[in-house]
Amino acid sequence: MKRRTLLVHLLLCLLAAVLLFYLAYAFYLRGKREPSTVRQTTNEQAVVYASEKQMKRKLSLFFPQIAKKMKRSYVVPGMQATESLAGEFRAVSMCTSMTPQGMCVTEDYILISAYCYTHRHNSVLYLLDRVTGAYIKTIALAGKAHVGGLAYDSRHRNVWVSGSSNEAAKAVCYTLDSILDYDISAGKPLRSVYNYTLSTIVRNSYLCYADDALLIGLFLTGKESMLEWFYLAENGALRSQISANYNAYHEYVATDLTVSTSGLIQGVAKEGDKLFLSKSCGPYDSVLQIHSFEENKTSFMDSEADVILRLPQKLEQICVADGEVYCLFESEAYAYRAQPALVIDRILVFDLAELMA
Repeated sequence: MKRRTLLVHLLLCLLAAVLLFYLAYAFYLRGKREPSTVRQTTNEQAVVYASEKQMKRKLSLFFPQIAKKMKRSYVVPGMQATESLAGEFRAVSMCTSMTPQGMCVTEDYILISAYCYTHRHNSVLYLLDRVTGAYIKTIALAGKAHVGGLAYDSRHRNVWVSGSSNEAAKAVCYTLDSILDYDISAGKPLRSVYNYTLSTIVRNSYLCYADDALLIGLFLTGKESMLEWFYLAENGALRSQISANYNAYHEYVATDLTVSTSGLIQGVAKEGDKLFLSKSCGPYDSVLQIHSFEENKTSFMDSEADVILRLPQKLEQICVADGEVYCLFESEAYAYRAQPALVIDRILVFDLAELMA
């Protein structure tokens, strides 16, 4: 009897040790290393599910209502290997820990931003065909910023990226034409046309473009955070400049409007009189909030949302275009996809009217 009890205790200890090792591996160790790769180009295939049908079947088990409303999806490339830049001589180098963060939709393309989780490689943009979803190319950016958001200014055909430098919040602008012309084999990062330091927000965590303005938000883990409006001038530059310390390239700008949001916000979108906020943290379910927007409204807290939808973990940026809602997740990144939660390796697209019904 004593021997049996001892064996049971040993077995339980062994199982506990295996579980602890798995949790340490999935939640910590994977983020500390990049697996080796023999690839020389960015992978185009989905990293988890062989097909959209397979992914949707898994989604249906946990989020049946969301799965029913999904119209289509786009594969997120580069999750096995991504062309980037690294090293003093800017040589093209393969990264296996890229983590998706931002997304924007143009007339013909979808752009996704990603950063290297181990901070060994420059951040990148992936360019996809909006109609077919086909991967076109990878664009290397200058530096290793978190690139938490993308915004497309259709009026000036500019793409804005969340940035940071020396612990200062940045908003960096690139022309769409320069993105289309870019060739990573030259070993140089994409050159920006505007590079602003934002003086009224400590971090540019996410952003979107709407109504001739950039909406830039701060991710905080507390109960409350902020979202700021930066209006654009006629030439597409940011309008509200601080004249002190003026520099033609690295300009300092201040916000035109600040509103309150709840904490844990990862993305924003605005369409007409609706403001959309994505909220996620860790392995817990994400939330998509839809708020009524009024000109004098200064608060968009959890309790004030008109519609609240539950989605899979690690929802990042959301975009609204042509009556559709695009949702990007980061759970497919190498650092996260071994965790015991539903992984989404595609951009999910929904009909806006159906989501709000």
